[in-house]
Amino acid sequence: MLTVTGLNDAPRPAKRHSGELPPPEGVFRNSGPFSSYYGSRADEVLPSAYGSKAPYAIKGYTGKQLRAAYQAKKWTGKNVTVAITDAYASPTIARDADTYAARHGDPRYRRGQLSQVLPEGYTHIEECGAAGWYGEETLDVEAVHAVAPDADLVYVGGASCMDDDLLDSLGKIVDGHLADLVSNSWGDIEANETPDVAAAYDQLFQQGAVQGIGFYFSSGDNGDEAANTGTKQVDTPANSAWVTAVGGTSLAVGKHDAYQWETGWGTRKAVLSKDGHDWTGFPGTFSGGAGGGTSKTVAQPFYQRGVVPDGLAKANGGGAMRTVPDIAAVADRSARPRPCRTDRSAMTSTASAAPHWPRR
Repeated sequence: MLTVTGLNDAPRPAKRHSGELPPPEGVFRNSGPFSSYYGSRADEVLPSAYGSKAPYAIKGYTGKQLRAAYQAKKWTGKNVTVAITDAYASPTIARDADTYAARHGDPRYRRGQLSQVLPEGYTHIEECGAAGWYGEETLDVEAVHAVAPDADLVYVGGASCMDDDLLDSLGKIVDGHLADLVSNSWGDIEANETPDVAAAYDQLFQQGAVQGIGFYFSSGDNGDEAANTGTKQVDTPANSAWVTAVGGTSLAVGKHDAYQWETGWGTRKAVLSKDGHDWTGFPGTFSGGAGGGTSKTVAQPFYQRGVVPDGLAKANGGGAMRTVPDIAAVADRSARPRPCRTDRSAMTSTASAAPHWPRR
């Protein structure tokens, strides 16, 4: 036996749940105007920023734009199966995914190309904000198909957003070798991870590594977490030495789908002054960005030795530690693909009150 989790003598009230998932939440729709590619439209009325007029945000890059920018035209995901894990399950995912593909020029789904492995019932529905996960699942499925249109997709839903249920989902993938790659857009701050839970996750990741299964985890969208928690820290399970931590960038795709530039994603927000002639407190306060930093609990893995500078690996003092992310791609909210929800439910998910929540 490796470890036992979840055992304590603290009183905890129990709630009865029907096990039935709630309907989708109300729609969230960003208002325009938008740019169809970076710089295609700029606001000529508002004050300049950084010496020039700001372009309108992208209306979500399409799969065609992303594949061209990242030179992935010959890499379609053929003969590859990608598993996606999240909590719960959107009741309209098949229709939503097919509608998104049709609207944005992606190949339509083959019969059986998208499948699901779901639990018999669901728990912690209120604590986890079950309906808030639908948008994340939808975004993940549609984005993977947009970038890798020939890959088979299997969605493995957790019975809740709690560690034991997410571990169960990952375990199903490993036990059945359901996929070659596993995409996970959820996590929590490292300070909330206990050694026993970390060991349980690592055991699954190690078993997957033996089988040739790669696990990819979002590094989060709160930067170094200082603004969110008051302490610089990384996210988990992205901090595991047995996974690939995926960070986020801001990507500029120009006219004719040309790659223009790319930088680490970090967004600040400044509001317009009352007279409309300037920006208050420019460049503003932090409002979102790619997670990353140096772990306080995970030692530096062998593959980062001699690669990650000591200034990063030893940023916390003491020995060299795990540094994240490992790789990165576009994640800026102003440019990421917009999920299509035919039921007009939420296009963005909110953080749940439970240990894990959706992370981009």
